Amino acid sequence: MMQHGQQFRPPVNVDPSWHIGIIYATYYEDIVSSLVVGAMRTLQTLGIAEGSISSHPVLGSFEIPVIGAELAEGKCVDALM
Repeated sequence: MMQHGQQFRPPVNVDPSWHIGIIYATYYEDIVSSLVVGAMRTLQTLGIAEGSISSHPVLGSFEIPVIGAELAEGKCVDALM
């Protein structure tokens, strides 16, 4: 578990040219919005440009794999969160 103030070290090398898609359900928006912002900040800290990060809100968890499959099959992103 990461402690407050501890330096984050990514488990892999991150290529700044990657396009990352973040799919999230808006059912608990007050909780999830903070997680999405944190994920975006972390990706930017690792060198991914803001314009290379796309967010895809969906109504519930059922839609997450459907949108993920669309993005992956359409080669719109290099990775999904």
